Amino acid sequence: MMEFGIQKGRHTTSVKLPALIKQAVTIIKTELSQSATSTRALVTVAETLYTQYKRADQRLVEYPNFKSPKGYMSAHYPPELYQLGVDTLEVGGVDGKIKIILHRPLPDGVVKKFILSKTPTGEHYVSFTLKLKRERSSGDREVGLDMGIIDFAIDSDGERYPNPKLLLKVQNRIEHLNKHLSRKVVNSKSWRRLKEKIQKFKRKVINRRKDFLHQLSARLVDSCRVIGVERLDIKKMLGDERYRFSISDAGWGEFKRQLTYKSIESNDTKLVFANQFFASTHICSCCKVKRKEKLPTSIRSWTCEYCGTHHDRDINAALNLKRVALEAVEKWKSRSNTRVIFL
Repeated sequence: MMEFGIQKGRHTTSVKLPALIKQAVTIIKTELSQSATSTRALVTVAETLYTQYKRADQRLVEYPNFKSPKGYMSAHYPPELYQLGVDTLEVGGVDGKIKIILHRPLPDGVVKKFILSKTPTGEHYVSFTLKLKRERSSGDREVGLDMGIIDFAIDSDGERYPNPKLLLKVQNRIEHLNKHLSRKVVNSKSWRRLKEKIQKFKRKVINRRKDFLHQLSARLVDSCRVIGVERLDIKKMLGDERYRFSISDAGWGEFKRQLTYKSIESNDTKLVFANQFFASTHICSCCKVKRKEKLPTSIRSWTCEYCGTHHDRDINAALNLKRVALEAVEKWKSRSNTRVIFL
């Protein structure tokens, strides 16, 4: 039997969690056998908890923490416990029908599970996980992609994707509301009402950012055969106070996550992550010679002292990333099923 060490403060408690969870599942099945649907949901929760602690013991993830009911909460259900209507949803163990706004009809596929979730602003969602047979189509473009702050990204063809700067647009309003919030009595009725208003502002920003990132990542994956991007140490970059806010507002990490899974789903798109120490900005894309002096971020263009080519800083970096990506794809062409390559 595997033992799990849970560290809290200076003390470490050794708990045989698999045995405890197995015992919990047995109790759930026996004591709550009257309601088979509720039992299935609770067993799913226990199995999820077991998986989380097992992965944490292997140091793959952190140990689960207590979640306040005021924050984000979710419950996973097996596919047998739902019945979807035109504008209603029936869930096993829940009395009556739940009125819903259906975003779009479910595509043809096998439903693996569905999740009921609640956001900190009090909004409730249901999402379905399906196994689909179809794959994303891919184009024939080959591009390098340089991430930026003034422009969200610049590709090797010279196309610039503007940065929407969504949080910056409402930051003054949020700061104004936070100032009013600090003057109110904590947990009073007016304090909770204003707190919810601030959370809704932030939720709108998150939703708009995700929409922008989904549209851009889908557009790139659907039109490109090879995509080269730089692998940035975003956590380290957030330590720079000058760019912390802008990097967080841009959502680079979420964008690369979406590019990764959409490339895996595609028919033939290859996504290549260049080494984070690759000097894409300082190497001339024409003669491949690296400049001797470091280029300050304030300088947006420079001239190669060896071949005399004048470069736009961002487009030059994107061209270097494209070259590295094509070389990696050629090197790994024997593994045609590989969709994502890390250098």
